[in-house]
Amino acid sequence: MKDLVGRVIRELPETDKNRYDIAYQRGRAQARSIFVLGGLVAGLGGGIAGMFLLDPERGGARRSRLLERLRDLGAQAASSIPRSGLGRRGSHASSHTRR
Repeated sequence: MKDLVGRVIRELPETDKNRYDIAYQRGRAQARSIFVLGGLVAGLGGGIAGMFLLDPERGGARRSRLLERLRDLGAQAASSIPRSGLGRRGSHASSHTRR
């Protein structure tokens, strides 16, 4: 749909086609550079995290602390879910189904 609108706008008689094409290409180049920059940042972050966690001297302790924190977060999330709501509805629905 976007492409169709772009074509219609480009073909309007008062549109300067060369100017429109140049602006369109600039927009595409900016979008590509944003994706490249995002990939670069993600790659750097992954590399830094890998070096931090796979360090031969202190990496084991860091990984164990990270796993402990993740387990604690999981336990907190599980405890914050109300047990009476969905659990009872599911057992109630299953007891009323035909077999």
